[in-house]
Amino acid sequence: MHPHGHPLPSTLHRPPARAPRRERRGVMALVAVCWGLTGMTLGPILYGVGALAVMGAAEGLPVGGYLVRTLGPVVVWAAVLTALAFAPGVRRLARETGLLLTGVLAVPAPPVLACRLPLGFR
Repeated sequence: MHPHGHPLPSTLHRPPARAPRRERRGVMALVAVCWGLTGMTLGPILYGVGALAVMGAAEGLPVGGYLVRTLGPVVVWAAVLTALAFAPGVRRLARETGLLLTGVLAVPAPPVLACRLPLGFR
């Protein structure tokens, strides 16, 4: 019997210790490359879309349709990636693996947007 009247030692009442995580530096490097490439290419494209929209609005042109045509696919793709990231199967993966999966799928978004980007208003 335990000295304080408990039938089990107090060490058995503690929550189980978590196993130490393995270092996955290679996967995290790939994640950084994928998301960095996506961010570095998407940023200037979105800046260009915004600048064209502001210049068009300053000249009195309707910019709503232009923004829907150019930014609509980006919003839809972001919603798809968010839904994928929160899907139960992806959430069960290791954090690094889930980030790599969504990062690899996010890389094609900027070139597709650049191909769809019109050079002006029509």
